[in-house]
Amino acid sequence: LVEEWTNEEVCAIRKTYEDEEVIIVFNISQNENTIDMTQVNIKNNILSEENILTTLLTEDKDIAVNGQSITLPAYSVVVIK
Repeated sequence: LVEEWTNEEVCAIRKTYEDEEVIIVFNISQNENTIDMTQVNIKNNILSEENILTTLLTEDKDIAVNGQSITLPAYSVVVIK
């Protein structure tokens, strides 16, 4: 569990598989949520579309990456490497 991003609307889990670490972020609310990812160790220390492995969306809005933050639409999931 990534406690600094987990609250009553967002849950983030860090997992390791075959020497690769991923972060799975769940927006479990009906609201759009923006997560500050500045403390995440990711490739090149810059969050970009390349870091997103997959998404699960329940509406027409897509996940938005903006520098070191990521915005998740309601009831969405993103897997980041």
